[in-house]
Parts: sequence; structure tokens; C-alpha cells
Amino acid sequence: MSTQRYISTSFWTDKWVRTLDPSERYLYMYLLTNPQTNISGIYQITLDRIAFDTGYDERTLAPMFERFRKAGKAAFIKDEWIILPSWPKHQKWDIKPTIKKGIEAVLASTPKDILSYAKDIGYTYPIDSLLVGYTYQPSYSDLDSDTDLDSDTDLDSEDTPDKPAKPQKHKHGEYKHVLLTSDEYLRLCEEWGEPELLRMIKELDEGIEAKGYKYKNHNLAIREWKKNSRGTPIPKQEEKKILHCAKCGVQLNNYICPSCFTNHDTEGNAI
Repeated sequence: MSTQRYISTSFWTDKWVRTLDPSERYLYMYLLTNPQTNISGIYQITLDRIAFDTGYDERTLAPMFERFRKAGKAAFIKDEWIILPSWPKHQKWDIKPTIKKGIEAVLASTPKDILSYAKDIGYTYPIDSLLVGYTYQPSYSDLDSDTDLDSDTDLDSEDTPDKPAKPQKHKHGEYKHVLLTSDEYLRLCEEWGEPELLRMIKELDEGIEAKGYKYKNHNLAIREWKKNSRGTPIPKQEEKKILHCAKCGVQLNNYICPSCFTNHDTEGNAI
């Protein structure tokens, strides 16, 4: 029998959710509703399971998880644990004893290093009593002291911005010059396949590093580079100059006058 998860309709008007592009919104909804979730908002799931269920490549998932982590919305740690910091708050555990009992039952079986990390990133349930006698120094490479915990997503919020913010662009390539949204990356993967996309990102990234090329839109730029099989910028085509015979004024055909048959050089001078 499947477990039911209820998500408020205000999810779609939440300020932070509206800053996400469609692929990021889909992943975030998946983290809230997939079969591995539980009442505590801390659960085990592997990256390959997430990739299989969502259809996203593991490399595509990485920048999306990074954005969720920095916003304090979700953390994926030790390659198998998801922490949703604000989940307990929405369960109203403080006024529902059965909910509180359920959360504590899950947390009691959760490794203490995971609980300690959850506390560090603002997990909205008091877990100090579960950490008594445990000393833990965060050592995960994805812990960021700049995490914005004040921008906690409130799924019951009625605040609606005037217009959605632009989707965040993520850095790609060895030199981090290529900027693409998650949605743009996915579309290019679907069109070319990820190996070819990574090759083109490498070409563009190295071109920008070596030559200082500047582009307003890297999605369009990488498509232009793709048109050139060598992966170099396509030169602008100059309009062909129309020349006329220096003697009789007739328009030249391959630098030869079709009327008087006088030969001309490339500048239109009679030879």
C-alpha cells in the first residue's frame, strides 16, 4: 500500500519555488514525494535511484542539488541521505502528538552524524536530546557556511512575487566560463547526447579562456559553435562586392566583362 504525501497548492506560488526552472521544480517535488520519503524529512536514497526515477543524468543532478543546498532547502550527503530542513515544520508536530511520535521514531534510528549535520543546516525539529554525548565535527565537503537559512521555503506562504525570477545559470567546463540553466543543459543533452554536449562545452570553455570571446547567451553560442565542425567561431560572411567593367561599365562575371571581355583584378581594375 502506497504512502500518501500532501503538498499544499501554495507550493506553486512560493517565492523560492518560482525562481526554479522546470527541471529544478520537478526534482524538488520528487524529493518531497518520492517513495523513500518519511515523516521526518530525513531519508536514505541513492543517486542512481534518483537519476532512474527522474530521468536526469547524475551530472545534471549535481548543480541542482548544489542550488538546493545553498538555499537551505535540501541536502544530499554521503551519497545516500536526503535532508529536508523545513519538512518537520509543515507537519505541525508541536500540536499533533502522533506526528511528533512518528518523527522521533524515525530520528531514533537515524545515524547521529546525519542528525548532527541536519542540526547544523537548520533542521526544524529539536534533536539535541538525540545527540547527547555525541561530539561531531562536520567534515562533508558540501557544507557551506554561506547557506541562507533565513530564506526557508514556506509552503503555506501566500506571498507571490510580481513576476518569476530568471532561472539560475550554472557554470560548466574546466574554467567555469560556460553558463547554462539546468533546463538548457537538459535540452542540449536530449538533442546531441551528453558526451557530445560535454565536448562542445569544453570547446567553448577553452575558447573563452584562450581568446576572451564574449557572449550574452551561452546556450545560443554553443549552438553556433556546433554548426562549425571544428568547434571554432563561425566567421561573419562579408557581402560580395559587385564590380563593373572599368571600360564599358557592364557588371563583371568572375572578374571578366561579358561585353568587351576585359579581365579585372579583385578590386575591379582592368588588367
